[in-house]
Amino acid sequence: MRRSNESSLGDLIDNWLKNHDKRSPIVKAHVVNRWEDFVGKMAARYTDYVKFDGDKLIVKMKSAVARRELEMIKTPLIEKINQEAGSEVVADIEFSS
Repeated sequence: MRRSNESSLGDLIDNWLKNHDKRSPIVKAHVVNRWEDFVGKMAARYTDYVKFDGDKLIVKMKSAVARRELEMIKTPLIEKINQEAGSEVVADIEFSS
């Protein structure tokens, strides 16, 4: 019989991370690792690297054309990433080529 005040291990870890401000680096790593899921295979293929500088996502592209295409969808991309992350992880994205 399960007590009503019991929580799953995942919930306990998530609460601990939120309370100790450790969630942000983990979420940021998750965003970087899932870059292809956010932008698709074609855009990911032209990406040299993705990294965070505070709450800004820095993206180095191999192609100026791919960079311009991602710049056109920057706002919805930020919203999609933040929605997936469950918090305001990305305030801005800086693309360069």
